Amino acid sequence: MVGHWTRGRRYGLSGRAWVLSEDPDDRRVLREATDRSNAGRAALAAYLKTLATEVAADGVTVNLLLPGRIATDRVAALDAARAEREQRPVTEVEAASKATIPAGRYGTPAEFGASAAFLCGDPASYITGTALRCDGGLVRSL
Repeated sequence: MVGHWTRGRRYGLSGRAWVLSEDPDDRRVLREATDRSNAGRAALAAYLKTLATEVAADGVTVNLLLPGRIATDRVAALDAARAEREQRPVTEVEAASKATIPAGRYGTPAEFGASAAFLCGDPASYITGTALRCDGGLVRSL
């Protein structure tokens, strides 16, 4: 992939590239794969930061868009699985999960889509090599 982007300089490549990271709550479900998953995420972030630097002069931006708990079928399935494991009502599991999010709720697919659209649009043409969290404040670090 680096070769493709590097060659793009010769051909006047321009545009936006963005990558979605998986839901951080998958780590709770896939505990055995946590180390590999964390290493993979770190490697992907480092690679994309390098790529962003290589293609910025061509007007290409590369950013990561990191979702938190977005109200999707996948998040509903994770909540249902947790409720079944813990023998609790799904509504109780959802409420507990939402209580960990400073915004107090799950994000909507439209909010996540708007974040992606922003990163891919002209107003974000000077934003490159960064990670944008769309998580309602769930991750407490920068």
